[in-house]
Amino acid sequence: WGCNILSKALYLQSMKQTASNFERVMRLLDTLHRSFPYDLQLTWCFSILESRQVTGNAKMKGTLLEYMSCTFEVMDPMEFIQTKESSVGLKVLLSSTTDPKAPDIREKSKSLIGTMFRHSPPVFSSILNTLSDYEQEQCVTLLQEVVPNMISQESEVLQGFPGFILEKLSNDGAANSEDSASLFDAITQSS
Repeated sequence: WGCNILSKALYLQSMKQTASNFERVMRLLDTLHRSFPYDLQLTWCFSILESRQVTGNAKMKGTLLEYMSCTFEVMDPMEFIQTKESSVGLKVLLSSTTDPKAPDIREKSKSLIGTMFRHSPPVFSSILNTLSDYEQEQCVTLLQEVVPNMISQESEVLQGFPGFILEKLSNDGAANSEDSASLFDAITQSS
């Protein structure tokens, strides 16, 4: 029932309404936020994210993404756990990063993926393991863009995933071809 109440409150918050109604909805969301464990709230949010109610409603999706970001800001990293819903939610977030109709949703989705990763890289890695190779590559590439200054522990978590390996190989390959070219130039000049 908590998931249904949260879903309705987020839907109401995303709609145009009078100031007094908006205040009531905000009080309800605040009460929900303080009353339930954060891991449970995230499970609800991931469930709502894949629902039909959010699919066609960009305003509600944006509101949901903001609520999720706020939840990550206040929760302890130990509360973030891998669930079936988090895996499906990450897939939905990844597809939202390429949504041609909603640039604000794209940016919020990218930001939320970066926040999830930064919050607990090991848990994020276990969620990432449930995705297909293509989705893993897409996500790792996105993370390298969104979180450019990864600390070594964060980058170590991503080393086994396709996008990370491809980037390292392409960078190493470019360096090797430059070394070969400079060696060839040196040989040619000395002859």
